[in-house]
Amino acid sequence: MHTYIGRQPIFNRNGECLAYELLYRSCEGNNYATFNDNAKATARVIVSLIHTIGFPSVIGTKKGYINLDESMLFSDALLLLPQENFGFEILEYTHITEPLVARIAELHAKGYTFSLDDFDCTEAMFETYAPIFPYIDTIKVDIQASGLCNLKDSLAKLSSYKINLLAEKIETQEEFSACLELDFLFFQGYFFEKPIILSGKKIEPNTINAINLINCIQENNDPNFISQKFSTCPDLVYNLLRHVNSGAYHFKQKITSIKQMVTLLGPQKFSRG
Repeated sequence: MHTYIGRQPIFNRNGECLAYELLYRSCEGNNYATFNDNAKATARVIVSLIHTIGFPSVIGTKKGYINLDESMLFSDALLLLPQENFGFEILEYTHITEPLVARIAELHAKGYTFSLDDFDCTEAMFETYAPIFPYIDTIKVDIQASGLCNLKDSLAKLSSYKINLLAEKIETQEEFSACLELDFLFFQGYFFEKPIILSGKKIEPNTINAINLINCIQENNDPNFISQKFSTCPDLVYNLLRHVNSGAYHFKQKITSIKQMVTLLGPQKFSRG
């Protein structure tokens, strides 16, 4: 089975690519997402990055950003992604609640960085997302929604928050030139590059089962319990054993079972990959 990830670069003012936005893609021929479940789409991206394509071949030494809404922000599957390599983009329709703000603060304290996606600078957007501004590293301003003529006033509203600004959905030289005159530090859009599609072929675990298993580890850290749970997903076990024996860890002996892996790594490190 093939899996696919869309990758779109993010540039600085000098034209250097600093990071990539990583997007779910359902096939190689269509450069857009087709899905009905945001959480499942995000889970597929995470599983592909860890167990299928492998994140070093996708992002290299740069940082990767993955789109999330509230359903995925509460999943410990996110902890599979090392914070030095990945950050999270909070989607513009994410429902902000007190528990969600606390969860974002918790992940921020662990070292994860956050961007706020498709910000249109309306009063409604400010009112909705102001509670998470203390944890936001970058606001991605949708210049198509804001309009070029309104950008200067829109950015003035953001100036007091001391948050990095990214101009997204840049489609023309005129738009890019106008954004360069403003306080944007980063840029993204079809003017620079459309998302390219990367693919990998491998035994793919059921993504929902994978997330449920990861969350089980938080409830019971007994190696026998964890081994029994993972025995129901042999494809996931195959991928995990391949990963730990690939050189990512420096064991003196080959790891042949989930119980052996949990015993050597410990439940918490095991859950992080």
